[in-house]
Amino acid sequence: MDFIAQPLGQFRLGDYLIDNLQNEGWTLFRASVAFVKNSGVKHIYSLLSDFRQRGISKISVGIDNGVTTYEGLLNLLDAIGENSEMWIFHNENSSTFHPKVYLFANGQSADFIVGSGNLTEGGLFTNYEAFLRVSLDFRNIEDRRQYDEIISYLDYWADPSTGCAIQASLPFLNDLRDNDYLPTESQVKKERKERKSQEKERGKRAKGFKPFARVPVTNAPYQPAIPVPLPEIPVVAEVPPDIVVVEPVEEQDGLFVGFVMTLQQTDVS
Repeated sequence: MDFIAQPLGQFRLGDYLIDNLQNEGWTLFRASVAFVKNSGVKHIYSLLSDFRQRGISKISVGIDNGVTTYEGLLNLLDAIGENSEMWIFHNENSSTFHPKVYLFANGQSADFIVGSGNLTEGGLFTNYEAFLRVSLDFRNIEDRRQYDEIISYLDYWADPSTGCAIQASLPFLNDLRDNDYLPTESQVKKERKERKSQEKERGKRAKGFKPFARVPVTNAPYQPAIPVPLPEIPVVAEVPPDIVVVEPVEEQDGLFVGFVMTLQQTDVS
């Protein structure tokens, strides 16, 4: 068992996922995570795509509090492929789906990490997070019992009979987005910008009160963003209406002069 404190140490959650997704000994990847963003998925997208050639992934994701994004889930679903599963877990009461469990296994052993890091770039690399990493050997009865217990909880978070777990598909993700369960990256960025603006104003009112230090941490490794192609909308050419030329009226007596202009329908606002 190892304790991992991020970002203080050299080994971070993102390193753990990258190393184990590249480990050809593993044939199963299970995870339950509260929040997913494109910033996190991009770091393991290609590795998950490669992993599906030799193994199966099954991931449960939460969509509470407007943090998980449409693009993040869309790319995660694409990365794991058709032979694997992604489940959306949400309880309509006030409970928040908040676990962070990542597990790799084969027929003889398993390795898992439990902590506070979400599948976002901050959660993988730059946020202050803490984890316990545990290795299990199935020849040990207690290790096998612990593995079975973990799997039972992971299975619960992907069990449709609970009423809270629904398997993800592209149409379902679109429904979640269109019905305000799942924000887009642009919506999240807009809300963050507005929140920072409000914080800046509060800072002004506080007359520069800043008691805490600004300490740099090690950046996440560079990984270009994964573009999400938008569906093409066919352009239908409109037939312009007949233009009727109206002769100007004679100038009228009065204190004021008004002008009226009629525009055709164009693409300008």
